[in-house]
Order: sequence, then structure tokens, then C-alpha cells
Amino acid sequence: MYSKSYDQTEDMISQHKILTHLVRLYEEEELQPITTKTYKIINAENMKKALTVVLIIAFIQTLM
Repeated sequence: MYSKSYDQTEDMISQHKILTHLVRLYEEEELQPITTKTYKIINAENMKKALTVVLIIAFIQTLM
């Protein structure tokens, strides 16, 4: 998420715009929670599991 600022890319302002937009959506209570599973420990195994869930959901949405 912070690779633009870390690498000092020319389009760093886009990260600011995205985060600002997300804050506005959160404050206006327009964001809908999508959490169906949480992983208490952040490690490679759990990241793979979480990514798998995201990819499956994205695939299913393409079928709708």
C-alpha cells in the first residue's frame, strides 16, 4: 500500500486521493463490511489463505 511513498514515485498523490476517498466513505458510513473470516496472526500461511478467499470471491463475482 505504501510502495509509492516508499519509492517516491511521481504519482504519489494518487495514494493520498484514494485514502482520502476511503476516509470520506467511512465517515459517511457508506462502506459495507465484507469480513467473513479473520486471521489473528499475520504470516505467510494466513496471507495465502486470505488471498485465496479474495480470489474465489472475485471469480464468483465475474460469473454473476
